[in-house]
Formats: sequence, C-alpha cells, structure tokens
Amino acid sequence: MYAQQSDLLSVGLNPNMLGALANNQAVINGALQDASDLADASFTARYGAGSTPLLQWDTTVTKNVAMVAAYYLLCIRGFNPNNAADQNFRKNYEDAVAYFGKVQRQQLTPRVTPAGGSSNPGAIQPQLLSSSVVDLSTGATAPTRGY
Repeated sequence: MYAQQSDLLSVGLNPNMLGALANNQAVINGALQDASDLADASFTARYGAGSTPLLQWDTTVTKNVAMVAAYYLLCIRGFNPNNAADQNFRKNYEDAVAYFGKVQRQQLTPRVTPAGGSSNPGAIQPQLLSSSVVDLSTGATAPTRGY
C-alpha cells in the first residue's frame, strides 16, 4: 500500500469523522488497498505490465492515495452531500483521480521506481518518428520538405 492509516490524518480525515469505522482496521486497510490499486492501474498503464507495485514513490503518491482512501471511507460511513467537509473530501478525491490520470498520460512525472527496476521511466517510453508532412484537416501526406 502506498499510504498508511496515519496518512489519512494528514489529508484531514479525523478519526471522529468515521464514527464506528475508526476502530475497524479491516475496513480502513481495505480502503487504503483499494486506493493503492487505483494508483497501480495508472502506473501500470504508464510504465507497463510488471511495473507495480512500485518499489519507491514520493509523497505526492502517498497524499493522493490517502485522499482517495479518505473519500472511500466517508462513502462507507455515509456521504453527506450537505456537509461542507464531506464535499471537500469529494473535491480532493476528484483531484487525486485527475492526478493519477495525468500520471498515466505522462503529463505529470512523480519520482517513482517501478518494480521492473527502471529508475528512469523515460527510457521505456516509445519514440515516434515521422517522415512526412500531414495535413490534419484532410489527412493528406506529402514528402518532407527538407528543413
């Protein structure tokens, strides 16, 4: 798991907010594992099969996994759309999901070490070569212009 129960407090989830769930380690660990699995889906799509679970990751990964897990736990407890705090957790969840989407699309590059052992994920990314000019409006191609 990329986050622990103590990380939930760092994203603002007070144990009192969970009510009876605060003492249920199985539910808390399940939410943390589900959130880590969501992160793994993005990392696998970015770095390839066999790249997860990550060997090392930075604090942005931990924070975003904790934000997802906190929202999952509030949904289990009972999400209150009229509660401003619950709405804040929903916004944080949406931001975290967007973060993992950006990681997958290579718009963000967290400092991670994939399980495949590559500490330079850029080395495994595909290279695209083109030898023609393409008119995007029509799809027509022409030979390169030489400049």
